[in-house]
Amino acid sequence: AMWQTIWGDGQDLTPIAETGPGRSPMESLYQALSKSGKKMPEDYWHNAGAALRVEEQKKGLAEFVSGWQDREKALFDLAGEVAAKLHGQ
Repeated sequence: AMWQTIWGDGQDLTPIAETGPGRSPMESLYQALSKSGKKMPEDYWHNAGAALRVEEQKKGLAEFVSGWQDREKALFDLAGEVAAKLHGQ
């Protein structure tokens, strides 16, 4: 979910096991997407590349905001399960 705030297309993110050692999350993601076979603009940081990044961020943020309640519930449910197992020992 956090990576989707930077890159909205979840199908592009699925094959990525880890990101590269970039200087920023955007650079790390660019390296990982390129390595996974995603065709990226040559000039990722300017012009068409910058427009692509902005569009993906808009899509990703919209998705992130719309589903936060379900993700938060799942997180707290899991934390409750962990706490119950730890206190049951």
